[in-house]
Amino acid sequence: MLKKSLILLSLASSVMAQIPFGDTPYVIDLSSSERDNYIYEKDSYGRLQNSQWYELNWYKLQTDFKIDIDKYIEFYNGQTFNEAKINYYSQFDFSKEERFHLTDTRPLREWGFLNHPPLLEKLDNLSKFSKNYHQIDYKNLNHRFFTESFNKKMDKVSKSELSFGNKIEVLENTNSYQRKLSLIKNAKDEILMSSLSFVCDSSVKVLVSELIKAKNRGVEVYAMDDSMMSKLLGHSECPKRLKKAGVQFIRANDFWRHEGRTVYHHKKLIIDGEIAIVGGQNQLNADNLSMGTDFKNKDIDILIEGPMVTDIAIGFLKDWQYFKKKKTRPIRDHKRRIVRYTGKDIHNLSHKLSMYETKRDEERLLQKRGQEYYREILNDSDRRMKGVCRFIQQSPYENQRNIGEAYLLALDNTKNYLGIMDPIRTDTYYPSVFKDAPFIEKLDSFKMFNKLHFKVKSLQERGLPVDFITTGTDMTGNEIIDFKNQEIRKLLEDYDLSEKKRNKKIKKKVKSIDKWNDYFGVAHFNNLINDYAKYDTTNVWLHLSFLHSKVFYFDRILSSIGSYNFQHNATDHSYENTILCLDEQLNKELDEVFVRDMANSVPLKFNKIK
Repeated sequence: MLKKSLILLSLASSVMAQIPFGDTPYVIDLSSSERDNYIYEKDSYGRLQNSQWYELNWYKLQTDFKIDIDKYIEFYNGQTFNEAKINYYSQFDFSKEERFHLTDTRPLREWGFLNHPPLLEKLDNLSKFSKNYHQIDYKNLNHRFFTESFNKKMDKVSKSELSFGNKIEVLENTNSYQRKLSLIKNAKDEILMSSLSFVCDSSVKVLVSELIKAKNRGVEVYAMDDSMMSKLLGHSECPKRLKKAGVQFIRANDFWRHEGRTVYHHKKLIIDGEIAIVGGQNQLNADNLSMGTDFKNKDIDILIEGPMVTDIAIGFLKDWQYFKKKKTRPIRDHKRRIVRYTGKDIHNLSHKLSMYETKRDEERLLQKRGQEYYREILNDSDRRMKGVCRFIQQSPYENQRNIGEAYLLALDNTKNYLGIMDPIRTDTYYPSVFKDAPFIEKLDSFKMFNKLHFKVKSLQERGLPVDFITTGTDMTGNEIIDFKNQEIRKLLEDYDLSEKKRNKKIKKKVKSIDKWNDYFGVAHFNNLINDYAKYDTTNVWLHLSFLHSKVFYFDRILSSIGSYNFQHNATDHSYENTILCLDEQLNKELDEVFVRDMANSVPLKFNKIK
């Protein structure tokens, strides 16, 4: 890889420069006269960067320009925006070592590797952007997903059932965090919440404060995170604050069980048993404060009202009871007499679990769920795409690979299109895991991952159109890159340090960014090129932010959104969940998200690999 130098040091020559692509008819200049005083430098990739990129807040610099979609399509001779973009990038070689296209013009750094400004607003007329996103007449559509037999089989493999009339809303990026804060502030009786970890940065401190306030006004608050990952990464401060304030908190500790490397990856918020948010977002600034194109996490959560909330609450409470039992152990004296039990301070929530199970039975009597109503609902074109959903929970003590089994069944019945959003493609098929896999994976099995991998491959070989949206060059080091960016910003604002000492620390942070991007990026791009980009009908899209969403979209009819990465830790080991929905309004929202995320991505299409 090219030697990367610190862009903010005097080593880089500062020059006034013309904006790349600024002379094209599709780039609209919206900048103020203030930009006349900007000084630009080249970064290590040869892109122009404002010398105050950190201080001026890079995502605000994105608003200096706007794109004219019609002129872009015309300029690059496409029928759609995606086709025009592919026409541009496919003429250039792709550097496997550097992990970007060797274009003749490099963009502004705040555009990532896009040849246009990021699209910041929601889109309409989606077929102008992608030929795969034409309108669907769901009422007159015949599909296996609407059959009683398919859904009864799905019940069996996924260990779940359909419920009806759920109200679903997509929450992107910081919108989910803001809604969580609002719901916590207005909770009356009960809050159930889980996350991989509670990173004690600025946004999480606010959320933790609101949880404590809720507890102090009489709301019962129960929270969980993963013990191993949180402690390993040093994220214990906020859980300690919650415990000190009297909030019930369990650190799930199953890492070495269920074939090992088992992570508690559930991300849930359930308020008063009536409303829930689930999805991909963890508790940290990179998710909570993200604008989507600002080199943080690009992520999706789902807000749910309706009977599916009962399933989500039951899942949380089953996990709580499992870990309470695990943490309740007898302590014996030298004569082997039991003197006390650990975990006595953890509340037994069996009564709450029974209450929600009774509520589930009542919902069945009210015809809000259950197989006996499948034929009626699924044969009714006015009802079958209105919140007909299931919540699938993968808790290894009970079900270790049921989400994968559900996906295999859905993929078997996918005929026209597959959309995938997945963060990092570090996994591939290894003929011999022990011989070929990375050292840390050599004793793993990859059982379910391999099944899913080959199922998707069979669809690609059949010529099925696939859009695979994932993370691009700048952010393959995941949330760590946002951590480092914020640390650099703080150093630049630390005037107690001498310039020499500050620059030395910043240079070290930049090198760390490069190392993390290299660590994950090498396998990520190798697998994307070898497993996906080689198929003509598969488009791989490299988002400018860390694409943290976890979505499978089957024929644009059946949508799955949750915590489940297409990676062997998720497929074969960890605590995961997803919703699987037939819902027209959800699909309309998801269509727009897919198309906008593709628009803010570079296609992995190229002349040749170098």
